[in-house]
Amino acid sequence: MIILEMLKENTTDIREIKFLVIDGHSHLGKDIDGQQNMNPLAPGGTFDFYAKINSKLKSLAGDKELTYELNYEGQNYIFNFKFVPHNFTYLIYDKISELCKCGGHKDLINKFINSWLIDQGVVFPFQDVFRQRKSEAEYRASNLNISRVTSSFPNSLRLIGYARVTPSQREIAVNEVKFAIEKLKLRGLKLHPRSDGWLDKVTEQFVIDVLTEAARHSVPVLFDTRGKKSILDIYEVTKNTRAFLQKSNPNLVKHLKVIIGHCAAGNIGDEEVYAAIADDNTIGEISMMHGLACNQFYIGFKNWYNQTFKNKRVWSENLIYGSDFPYFFEKHAADNISFLISKDFFDKGGKLTDTANILGINMIRLLPEYSLPHKQEHNIKPQSAYIQNDQNTPSTDIIAEAIAALIEYKVINPIMLNYMFNHDFYNFNEEILIDCVSVKNPNIQSKILAMDIFNNTKIMKIFNKDDEFKPLGGYKFFSPKDRLFLHSNIILNNPIHTFNHFKMPYT
Repeated sequence: MIILEMLKENTTDIREIKFLVIDGHSHLGKDIDGQQNMNPLAPGGTFDFYAKINSKLKSLAGDKELTYELNYEGQNYIFNFKFVPHNFTYLIYDKISELCKCGGHKDLINKFINSWLIDQGVVFPFQDVFRQRKSEAEYRASNLNISRVTSSFPNSLRLIGYARVTPSQREIAVNEVKFAIEKLKLRGLKLHPRSDGWLDKVTEQFVIDVLTEAARHSVPVLFDTRGKKSILDIYEVTKNTRAFLQKSNPNLVKHLKVIIGHCAAGNIGDEEVYAAIADDNTIGEISMMHGLACNQFYIGFKNWYNQTFKNKRVWSENLIYGSDFPYFFEKHAADNISFLISKDFFDKGGKLTDTANILGINMIRLLPEYSLPHKQEHNIKPQSAYIQNDQNTPSTDIIAEAIAALIEYKVINPIMLNYMFNHDFYNFNEEILIDCVSVKNPNIQSKILAMDIFNNTKIMKIFNKDDEFKPLGGYKFFSPKDRLFLHSNIILNNPIHTFNHFKMPYT
């Protein structure tokens, strides 16, 4: 996470702004070309790479350049950027490292050291050496591997799993999308036309069928690209899919979400490519870009977009950050992030909301949990506890320790962490929703909400069947309906009591 401290000139007035950073493009598994990332926690794995980005960014910018004077929107400020952990995530890892008796989590917090600049990362299969080991579909084995890694603690709090299919398998591919989303709980789809041998067939009906199935589940679809022609073909198949949906199921049009990978590489100033990523159903992903190209692309695209469109979405809502790890290096990632928090970016018309959009918010908006009702599926005894600060322990620490205890003592396995926001995506609170399964009975799923109430009090809430996640500050303590949802007859400050209280629904 990046935190900006904005100090207004000649005052002591400091405004703090938090930026979530989501890596929208990385790989997990073992590619036939020799690249591999089998264990995100191992040396050379995903989190080690995130630590290298952190170090590279600091070396590129230099400490002095992370603090600078700026006239922003007519007011003089001192901007000071800091790289810090997402507090709830960090505390869960820290508390479980302290609680660990078996040794499995004893050193967990140290495995994430310096990796906190990147809050979460999307991972999907390579062209894996083992992708055909299951007969149901090409990439079934790979998709199982992604689900295994991303849907279990500790990776589940920081990784977002995507499936991969080969659309030319036609009905098999469509069924694999359905299986991967519904059964494996993966949250997006990666398509690679060149590697999987359908680069000259991107606009075929079998691709439309896969995109249609993805839209039914409101999951984003990331296409790898190779040159301008492939980008324009992806744009064409997106338009064709939209036309198909407008006739067959118009309610799905807004759920068609196509990510055009590597959109900037070799295409700076190309207005046909710019038009492809400016479509309502597409978004561009910027991996491969580095150096001066970052300045040229972001500012050039901004100027072109603002001159071309007047009543569409903001220019920065068309782009997401991605690293393409392990194919590209920490310099590529750091160059993009560095520019998006630089004085030069803001001097040239960039806004703080633009930085927030590209680095994380746009990726979050694409996830199905933020665009479809995300409800508790199973009957489970609902529980609530109000947690108040005491003199020594903040309420966030108490909840984090209770969740850590539930994990450490094998009551729950977290499979997903979602962030909550206050009214819009630019107001980020220390509030989360964790989707879990029971360790004793993995068929029992539940959701644990941790959110602010009032006066340094938080609530820890287990959802009942059909309770719905409202990520944009949807629960109001003084609303009668929400009060019923949040109601509790117990106030707990002791994390062990909280642990025992929340253990009950799973036993």
